[in-house]
Amino acid sequence: MVRSVLISSVEEYSGKSSIIVGLGRILQSEGYEVGYFKPFGVSATKVGEELVDEDAFTTARNLGLEDDVVGVVLDRPYIEFIPYADPVEVKRKIVEKYEELSKGRDVLFVEGSTDYKTGRAIGIGDPVVAELLNLKVLMVARYRNDFVVDKLLNSKDVFGERLGKVIINQLSGYKTTYVQAISSKVLERAGLDVIGVLPKDPVLAGVFVSEIRSALNGEFLVEPERDDVIEHLIIGAMSPQSALKYFRETRNAALITGGDRSDILRVALEVHNIKCLILTGNLEPERIILSMAEERKVPVILVSEDTLTTMTQLEQVFGRARLTGEVKLRRIEELVRSNLKIEEVKRYLGL
Repeated sequence: MVRSVLISSVEEYSGKSSIIVGLGRILQSEGYEVGYFKPFGVSATKVGEELVDEDAFTTARNLGLEDDVVGVVLDRPYIEFIPYADPVEVKRKIVEKYEELSKGRDVLFVEGSTDYKTGRAIGIGDPVVAELLNLKVLMVARYRNDFVVDKLLNSKDVFGERLGKVIINQLSGYKTTYVQAISSKVLERAGLDVIGVLPKDPVLAGVFVSEIRSALNGEFLVEPERDDVIEHLIIGAMSPQSALKYFRETRNAALITGGDRSDILRVALEVHNIKCLILTGNLEPERIILSMAEERKVPVILVSEDTLTTMTQLEQVFGRARLTGEVKLRRIEELVRSNLKIEEVKRYLGL
């Protein structure tokens, strides 16, 4: 019999998919047949002729699964979807797909929607899905600020006895003591057991050079030899002398500046930590700068927007970095193995 759990979250971009991939790959390495299901997909995209949820499609492929893993895909703006959605039919599709994906599996991870409240208007918020499919719930909370404890307690009020385990994600190191304190004094008293605390990780939060070029609709003046992960962004608005300190201290960074700033570009190319140059305002650099970049194998991207607009666009991309590429897959598996109580997760699943 398949063992299933609903992985839900208190807010969007909490890291549910990453945790599912990390746990799934670990269980697969132990010989378990692992499946994945997303009842309600809100990131519709076309793969060939098929409409899929982009995030769910990526998660399934990261687990080596070829299945169609979504029950219902939001194929139009939500406000337009609501009047036409028949809650009875939507639930029927979810149950049907769940039963299909359960066959031949030891474990089925069911990923909740954007957050546990999304889908309520059409009767398929995470609490309803948990009841419909009779699932235990594991809640993921991204540590944005200290009020995360209230969000977790509110979720407990909603899910009741179905919710017993919590993972706190993207925690800064200095907050560890605080989390340990609230775990014992507040969350455990409410019936919530914190089974893992994952730190912020620059590799997982980083964005590949190819993703940066695509997001900015930029042009490669120097093509990348390999698709490095960029972990940090630096705006080159200071003097070369001032910039040098930041360049040396910041790991795997991209420099954003105008192509006419040859002084700062030269300094950046002398420092191994700068992995990409993003030149704004459609200003191409001197030929010698491109020659240096080619020699040092540093990709150069030319974009039309100004520096501030480019930085704003990239901050949005970094806030939604996808789990793609073997580097990130290995990293999330390492983090989950090191920071989650895997045996407790297995007991919670009934394995």
